[in-house]
Amino acid sequence: MSLAFPFHQIRFLDRVGASDISTYWRQTAFPSILGTLVRGSPTFGSSDPDPELQVTETVYSNIPVRVYEPLALTGKTNRPVIVFFHGGWASLGLDIYEPIAREVAKSVSAVVVAVRFRVPPQHIHPAALDDCVKVTEHIIHQAHVHDFDPNRVAVAGDGAGGQLAAAVAIKVKKFIKMQTPSYIENRKYLTGMRNNGDLLSSWMRYGNIPAEYLQDFLDNRHTSSSVKKSRWASYVSPSHYTAQHIRTPQLISQEKSHNFGDEAVSDKFSSIITDPLFAPLMANDQDFLYVPSLAYIVTAGYDVTRDDGLIYWRRLKNAEIKAKLAHYEDGFQNMLAFAPVRSRPTSVLFQFTFDIGRKVLADLVDFLLDNL
Repeated sequence: MSLAFPFHQIRFLDRVGASDISTYWRQTAFPSILGTLVRGSPTFGSSDPDPELQVTETVYSNIPVRVYEPLALTGKTNRPVIVFFHGGWASLGLDIYEPIAREVAKSVSAVVVAVRFRVPPQHIHPAALDDCVKVTEHIIHQAHVHDFDPNRVAVAGDGAGGQLAAAVAIKVKKFIKMQTPSYIENRKYLTGMRNNGDLLSSWMRYGNIPAEYLQDFLDNRHTSSSVKKSRWASYVSPSHYTAQHIRTPQLISQEKSHNFGDEAVSDKFSSIITDPLFAPLMANDQDFLYVPSLAYIVTAGYDVTRDDGLIYWRRLKNAEIKAKLAHYEDGFQNMLAFAPVRSRPTSVLFQFTFDIGRKVLADLVDFLLDNL
């Protein structure tokens, strides 16, 4: 059974003015089904009690947030904070990450602030980024109000939330092509849930790029010949690939043609896709100087965005930013959401988990304990 709309159906729904059907599936039906698998209950959320946590729905700078405060930190000042941005753009949400947020807060003994940022297609770029930046700046500048330590604030995200975390790091401290090896190798995996057209269409919706251009992006016609030879292309060139994590030898040093592309489409959208606050890999080396001095990058072998994460890691290192890479060769996109948790509310009857999720969560907790 397929849980994703094939991209030709997405384009058709958009063309006939029925894109609300696709939007309903992404924002309501799909999260409900996946959330029940991940959380073990269709209703498990912030209202479920936890003997070790206080979970509060509130607002920071008029942005809705969900705050997880370990009771062990009650009465303490200078508490560390993890600002978390969920994955999936409009397809997932805070509730799917409820078990993970609770587990991280308790294991690291830090306050987790999960941001309920605005999502596409109703709210396009930079709405989500603006919300995430506002919350992060509120936590830093109003730390004394909440008993937070402004010098111990981490930003984190899964999937699309990772893109937002990278952009927030650039913004607060201060994809040119769809044919990376990870895209070619992994687009055939998990196609029933997250196929190549589905992932790309979510990213395009965030940038307010109409679905009629989906095939142009899939075929790499969205960038002109001149853009393919520009400095922006150099930011994601094969010279940044991490060869040992590419399974297909022919893809390691593949020759790429630069003499094609749709000039009109490129001119229409180049300002969006080269904006580093929309696509952080488009940041120049000078921009990376504003990134915090320590970063933790998680990548998965069976993820179409694997090489994006690996290129980001290599570029941070080239900019002399201390960046730790945690690569999971057998991992897949959003694997963190499938990590088992130690304690579950009585409303949770089961939890659909993977061992790789357990490993990712344990390694993340160890890193935060050592560095936050």
